Amino acid sequence: MPKWILEPGDALNNEAGLPWAAKIFTLGRFEIVKDDQPLRFSGKIQRRPLALLKALIAFGGQHVSEEKLIDALWPQADAAAARFSLTSAIYRLRRLLGHDEVIARGEGRVSVSSEHAWVDLWALEALLDRIEENPLDKNSLSEQSLLWVKRAADLYRGPFLSAEQDCRWAMPVAERLRRRLLRQVVRAGRRCEEVEEWEGAIGYYEKGFVIDPCAEDVCRCLMNIYYRLGRRAEVVAVYDECRHALLGRLGIAPSTETEALLKQLTATEFRPA
Repeated sequence: MPKWILEPGDALNNEAGLPWAAKIFTLGRFEIVKDDQPLRFSGKIQRRPLALLKALIAFGGQHVSEEKLIDALWPQADAAAARFSLTSAIYRLRRLLGHDEVIARGEGRVSVSSEHAWVDLWALEALLDRIEENPLDKNSLSEQSLLWVKRAADLYRGPFLSAEQDCRWAMPVAERLRRRLLRQVVRAGRRCEEVEEWEGAIGYYEKGFVIDPCAEDVCRCLMNIYYRLGRRAEVVAVYDECRHALLGRLGIAPSTETEALLKQLTATEFRPA
């Protein structure tokens, strides 16, 4: 992944102050924006060039070996045919994007140029890198990192290449990103709890629920806050949402810890000190 950081408000221009040749969205959907317009196909969808672009980004986007791309996209082809198919896909992808410089190739490696293309995944990971590397955040998130967490959460529209059934190699990226972002969103929620900013904490935890509806620790945090605020109906609603997600996605019931918390919070009415 490129080491630059691009936050949502900085996405209009690259480091040289020029418009991006292409903006590529991979979180929750796959979309290419060229010349400020979503790329539309008048004829047959260019599946193989687009699969190449998805694979490039999933494998880090920078200096991806041609052998790795061939193994992912043409696993059954012989060496000569696979090499020809890769060359053809790169040529077609460049034509599709309208800018040859967006896709760089040399010395057996292929890259998506971070000087010419903005990728939402890269921007989100760069924000997470900054949060994780900030020395002020060892014990609790700083105000600056809270801002970065909010921007990262806003960038996240869903799992990486979530609707792409042919991208089995995208799953490790999606899972790694989900864990990293959820951890920081939960930290931000707890930071708000420390200073009794309950609505702010609710906002972060609700975003955590969007990132992972099966996250029982997030569910319990929300239940506790709604209880403190006297919103008992929402205590039950959050529990139900988590229970349905666990049953639907994993085929399991909530843990005994979550069940016990529900019983405790709904047994008596909260009375603030």
